[in-house]
Amino acid sequence: MDGSPSKLRTAAPMAWYPPSTFEGSDETLLNSNQTRQFFGDVSAMWINRRERERDEAERLIPGSGFPVARRIANRKYWQLGELRKYRDAQPRPDVGECSLPPPKRKALDSSTSE
Repeated sequence: MDGSPSKLRTAAPMAWYPPSTFEGSDETLLNSNQTRQFFGDVSAMWINRRERERDEAERLIPGSGFPVARRIANRKYWQLGELRKYRDAQPRPDVGECSLPPPKRKALDSSTSE
């Protein structure tokens, strides 16, 4: 050996990812963008519709409406625990269930096959 440091290959350090916001305490406040991401990157209009439909849902099934946002400095924030409760209360379709009609087949025109 010539006295130089060994050139052993070492594995690259594993990437460190911070814990997800959605794994936090039920008291964690989420802003509008985080709330949209929580529900699968839905649009801002989706949130608006849920808020408008809240009163009707509460009338039919108490406690089933979209959570009420807290306003802080004129911005909306939702509690993570309330969003989880709302999400878990929503009906989920069966895996085999499909709401789309079967595709339409084009009829073969007999005059073009000459």
